[in-house]
Amino acid sequence: MAIDIESFKKTISTYKDRITPLNLFSLFKGNELVNILRKGYFLEKQAPIAVYFNTIRAVKSIDDLENSLNNEREEREIRKLNNPVCLYYRDCHPEICNEFDRKITFKYYTNEWKLPHLYRCHLQIWDMAYPLKVKDELVVGVLFVGQNVIESEGKINLFSEFGNAWWKYVKLNPFGGEKIRLNSNQKDDITEAIDHDENLQPVEKENIKNEFSKLLNKEMKGFKSVETQELIDHFEKFIRFGELINKLLNELYKLHEELAEKEFVNSFNTHLTTIDMKDRESWMQECSELLRYITEIIKCKEIILFLKNDSKFEGFTSFNSSFIQKKVLKARDVFSIAPNRLIKLDWSNLLHKDLLHRLEIGDHNIQAYRSHHYSKAGLISSLIIEVDDGTAINESLLVSLCNVITKHADLVSNLFLLNEQQQSFKDQVNEVAHSFRTPLHLLLDDIDYLLNSIEDEKIKDRFTESRGRIFDAKNDLKALLDKAKEKPERCDVIVLIKEVIKNMTTKAKKHPCLISMINWPVQEFAVEIIKRQIKNAFINLLDNAIKYSYHTGGKGEYDVKIFIHHSKSENKVQIIFQNYGIGIPPDDVEKLNRGEPYKRSEVPDTKKYVGGMKLKKRSGDGLGFSIAMQFFNKYNWDLNIQSDPADDNIRKQDEKYHRYVTKVFVTIPLENQI
Repeated sequence: MAIDIESFKKTISTYKDRITPLNLFSLFKGNELVNILRKGYFLEKQAPIAVYFNTIRAVKSIDDLENSLNNEREEREIRKLNNPVCLYYRDCHPEICNEFDRKITFKYYTNEWKLPHLYRCHLQIWDMAYPLKVKDELVVGVLFVGQNVIESEGKINLFSEFGNAWWKYVKLNPFGGEKIRLNSNQKDDITEAIDHDENLQPVEKENIKNEFSKLLNKEMKGFKSVETQELIDHFEKFIRFGELINKLLNELYKLHEELAEKEFVNSFNTHLTTIDMKDRESWMQECSELLRYITEIIKCKEIILFLKNDSKFEGFTSFNSSFIQKKVLKARDVFSIAPNRLIKLDWSNLLHKDLLHRLEIGDHNIQAYRSHHYSKAGLISSLIIEVDDGTAINESLLVSLCNVITKHADLVSNLFLLNEQQQSFKDQVNEVAHSFRTPLHLLLDDIDYLLNSIEDEKIKDRFTESRGRIFDAKNDLKALLDKAKEKPERCDVIVLIKEVIKNMTTKAKKHPCLISMINWPVQEFAVEIIKRQIKNAFINLLDNAIKYSYHTGGKGEYDVKIFIHHSKSENKVQIIFQNYGIGIPPDDVEKLNRGEPYKRSEVPDTKKYVGGMKLKKRSGDGLGFSIAMQFFNKYNWDLNIQSDPADDNIRKQDEKYHRYVTKVFVTIPLENQI
């Protein structure tokens, strides 16, 4: 299955949107929390506060900025505290005030202003602005508060009033034009601004001046003019409030970013699993294509993956080139990198020098992440090289991705290594099988020649049986050499088992034991199978039954019984191989029935003669049963075993697991055959 690049691009786009919040409300998940904080400031400081924010990601003009209005009840409370000049002016021309605030906000979004500022508005009234930023760089909103008038009888020197500590925050003329004199009387400045305002009609100017006069004569309840130090105190508290909001915003953003990063890494992990694993090189090329797309969000120039292949590391890169090219590193250079952490490569480090030279990347900033672990197949390792120009990168995301990529890379490396070893083994088996084929063919010719010259029927039968076994072995070798040509064929189970019994009769007589067929049906039970596999499976089961059949000093015969039961209601046939003799320990029976690999436990057996000598113990590797189960599973056949004492008598230690009846059940469904 090929990777879906368009889907991966959407994943990257989603991640970028997640880590770039539109505005403060996208982090606060609405304006409820912001309104609560604003209301708290309003109640504590008795000062109205507003928030301006962007409505699109790329702010290009003041039209992309909006004001977060209070609800109607709060609006009524706030209006009581508004400067009467501002209140009257906003009632007459609200668009002028809103435009001025947007222009101030725009200064922050364009990075013309960066600090909180105390400034004079177009009516020469003191206002304050505080930029809300994420990661100290991305503006997500601007806080506004103010409408302050400094009361003075005559002109004051503003620089001396504010002093060096606060003057850097003061903006007398935010947009240039006629500059306010340092020696200023705000009353005169406001009156002059009203007289020169082209947006006001003469009657409006007179009304504003009357309101302003009431303010100065302290005839207004709730609102009052302030001293310079009071204004500075208000500004300082406003800054602390902005810092509080900013801290909360950044804590929320950190959680937001961590969640987005985790979701992206999981999605990237899913995309990695879709890469076709048909061979090592194509997997690496498709993985490298994914890595090229994530350089933008890591903020680096390139990410290169290298996989270990024998004594070298191979990777694909297009760095400093217009096309993708294969690059090979020496394993000894790669292993100089400490594993499982991001390491900055340094030309002055002798351990890194050879690796940097082979990478041929030049003087760029280079970091390396190497995995390292052992498996049954050998040492598995992969290397990721990150190249940047020395600017800040998203290192936490890079480490997370390195961890995911190397896990996948090590897994597929292990699979490729096992496949290569398996192919090598198959090649060796085919070579050996081919070397046996010709001698077996010649041996069959010799037996055919002898059969034509032998008159003794008993000897002739023995040679015929031997010829059959050699012929089967020749066919097995042929199947090993050309498995692709093996196809299922329709076979009768009864006929197949009879062939197996015929092949094993000589071994049974030599043991000695008898093979008895019990309750065999007369009808045909046809199934579609690869005959060679199932025949070998039955031979393995019957061979085990004969091998562990009970005996007495090499004399006497015992039955190995084969039962066949047909269940019409369940449409199944069950074949049972039963012997009486050496049993199987219960733990081994459980492992066999679970299909687990195991080595059969040693069982005391002083009655077994080999070459005239008694054995002390009998053991087995369980391989015949495992091979049979592997073949049967392909056809959804069930294979189970049970081994129980034949009587309740107590066994001596040297007769443990003796006089057991062992049964092997093969259950064959007669439908849904392949």
